[in-house]
Amino acid sequence: MINTMKMLAAAAATALALSPGAASAGGGNKGNIVAAAVQSKDHQTLVAAVKAAGLVDTLASGGPFTVFAPTDAAFAKLPGGTVDALLQPANRDQLRTVLTYHVVPGKVTADQLVKMIQAKGGKAALATVQGGALTASLSGNSVVITLTYLRRNRVQWELAETYGVSQATVSRAITSITPLLARALARYVPTAEELRSDRQYIVDGTLLPCWSWASDPGLYSGKHKTTGMNVQVVCTLEGELVWISDPVAGARHDVYCLDQSGALDGLTPDAWTGDKGYVGRGMVTPIKKIEGVELLDWQKAFNTAINQIRAVVERVIANLKTWRILHTDYRRPLGTFDTTISAVIGLQFYSLV
Repeated sequence: MINTMKMLAAAAATALALSPGAASAGGGNKGNIVAAAVQSKDHQTLVAAVKAAGLVDTLASGGPFTVFAPTDAAFAKLPGGTVDALLQPANRDQLRTVLTYHVVPGKVTADQLVKMIQAKGGKAALATVQGGALTASLSGNSVVITLTYLRRNRVQWELAETYGVSQATVSRAITSITPLLARALARYVPTAEELRSDRQYIVDGTLLPCWSWASDPGLYSGKHKTTGMNVQVVCTLEGELVWISDPVAGARHDVYCLDQSGALDGLTPDAWTGDKGYVGRGMVTPIKKIEGVELLDWQKAFNTAINQIRAVVERVIANLKTWRILHTDYRRPLGTFDTTISAVIGLQFYSLV
């Protein structure tokens, strides 16, 4: 049983360290651990175990607690039959021991845990409700490999050679760490509701390219002549990045993506500047040329001035795409692209703090 506890704790440690506040409950917090786990597709085995152990009420109303929450993947790494055996009524006490080994009294955020680890020279001991001690440490290689992948979009076998590990290890690191980064950094990402009505903004869309997928023809952008996801980027006249939308399939036009994002809800964007793709949304845009009719000199001068202003957002987008995973074709399964985009957006805004 001790091995079972340690194996699950090791798999759960990274999840807690990179998910600040996500595993805490009680003390007046909205929601609770059990409710959060029920809503997570990755923690269904944990939910079943908590119910079988009779810990639902304790974790839902007691506390505050912080849970090193093992994922379904963590439970799957246990020897065959272990989970089924623990869920049997006869083994309820053992199951409670395993689960409470993953519960720490009080609220411990990721930032606090990292500081504790650093203060203790790389390892921090946490007293658990079960009575034992969890040892938390940072696994640097997995995070570094993932960040290198996001920054440079290098193929996995190159990363394997660089870090002296197998390609499979690189794949597992990227698969596990990327969603954790996205969740942990979400609090640094501004929402559309935070856009201010008294500010002047510049908006532009950009395509984040990926491989072509026959199952999703909606990814193809006629404007860019390739496949990818569209995001809307908003910055100030001074070039401060203030907001990035959720990704939308690349076949959609910029104005559709902006409308879908809700960024203009409740705002009058007459002080916003955009390109011709945003005509009709009330913002300042270049004057469209009518076929067969030349623009007047003042209209040409006006368009030149607008394009000079728009150059600011183009530089902001260029800086965002120094994360090469957003600049060159995304090669991993399409279903992981949204999460990868979220992770990089989180990293970008975190770098501005």
